[in-house]
Amino acid sequence: MKKNTGKKVFILKKQVYLYATAIILAVVLFFVAFFNTDNDEELTFYYSPAENGAAILSGDSMMRKTVPGKNVARVRYCEDKVSGAVLMSEGSSYSLFFVSGNSVEKISDDCTSDYVFANSGRSIAYVTNDGYLYYYDTNKNKSVKVDENVFTVAVSPDGSKLLYRKTRRNITELYIYHNKKSIHIADNYIPLAVSDDASMIYVLSNDNSLYVIDMNGNVKSKLCTDCDTGLFCFSKDVKTVLFNDGQYSYISVQGKSRIRIAPGKTVPVSVTADSSICNSQGNVYVYKEKDFSRKVYVSADNTNNYSLCYINKDMTRTDISSGVSSYSLIDNGVVYINTKGELRKFRNNEDVLLVNGASSMAASSDGKDIYYVTNGNKLYSYRKGQATLLADGLEKMYMSDSDRLYFIMSDRTMYSVKNGKRSDMIDENVYTCRCGSGFVYYSKNYSSRTGSFELYGTEKELSFRFISDSLTRI
Repeated sequence: MKKNTGKKVFILKKQVYLYATAIILAVVLFFVAFFNTDNDEELTFYYSPAENGAAILSGDSMMRKTVPGKNVARVRYCEDKVSGAVLMSEGSSYSLFFVSGNSVEKISDDCTSDYVFANSGRSIAYVTNDGYLYYYDTNKNKSVKVDENVFTVAVSPDGSKLLYRKTRRNITELYIYHNKKSIHIADNYIPLAVSDDASMIYVLSNDNSLYVIDMNGNVKSKLCTDCDTGLFCFSKDVKTVLFNDGQYSYISVQGKSRIRIAPGKTVPVSVTADSSICNSQGNVYVYKEKDFSRKVYVSADNTNNYSLCYINKDMTRTDISSGVSSYSLIDNGVVYINTKGELRKFRNNEDVLLVNGASSMAASSDGKDIYYVTNGNKLYSYRKGQATLLADGLEKMYMSDSDRLYFIMSDRTMYSVKNGKRSDMIDENVYTCRCGSGFVYYSKNYSSRTGSFELYGTEKELSFRFISDSLTRI
């Protein structure tokens, strides 16, 4: 019987070809990922060198280029913070820049102080001093003139649509800009937010009534008659909104009837810590999640004496505590200190007293490690129901995203602690610390003569390296 060796050779060659193709593809993907690393690094914070304008840090390295200008007027980030829009000021003049990875692109040197940056990072909308509205595409690094006599702009989360108002013949007109076209949809409205598909358009009337309208200007629903315009909070898809009428806070989903959730002005705790402004006027935020239930909310009325509550899945409210001096969000709950000095943990609708006599605190994201300070500046670790003294003479403390606590003593020495265990001294003569996503920075050797200091950073928790000097702000 004759063997079919030709077929076997063909199959073998095909397998070799497939393996070789797979290896080549893997190598290509590796190099693409390697050379694009900078584009994926978070822009953790900005600072001002003493003489060179403003510089942005990406990862643990200073950018090759600085953003020219004397003062940083405002910085806005996209949702994952890998890019940002930086407004520099010098007197009454403003310059706008787009920053991504190690790239700094100048957008305009003739804009007003108001601009909007899409949550996705796709686009920036800004108005020049002569009233012209521009749409800047961050992928193409190109600006397009949209309209004139414009004021107040909002942008959809994906950056594809602009909602703006302009004056024409002494009438205030509302427009949507999409696919290089502006469409007039209504008159006498102030734009707040627009969803990616434009199915939800939120506007305020001249008497501060909150409406949801459609692309034809028809009113879909009226959510509030006399709205407090100081704060609006939207879900990631801009189809859920939290607002206030001056007395109570409400939530509306898909423009349906509002649900009263709490007295006073409240926002989700995580919004107060990290939020994206999507509107050029007032406090309009886009939240990182779609669901506003099963979240801890904090009052936004008083910055020194908070009230905490929890919104359940059915939108009912569980009051946690009033008179809260400090708090830290944990998984499914919050750790907080009230004005009595009680350190407490709220989780799964259960509120538990941990210790007394606390003045400030920090907690790991899972709530297993809690650190608190007494009035005598003593730092304690609370773990597995036991309190342990870690340091005497604490001045400042900072919690990183990796749940490691960094703290500075009154003699300017810096240490850290994780899982309740204190490290050896990291450095001395430390001024302050800043924790980003995966990165930690600290400044040292502050000079009262020059008003500047040195900056050190790390992405490996305890392995710091020198980054730059002559800084005036961190």
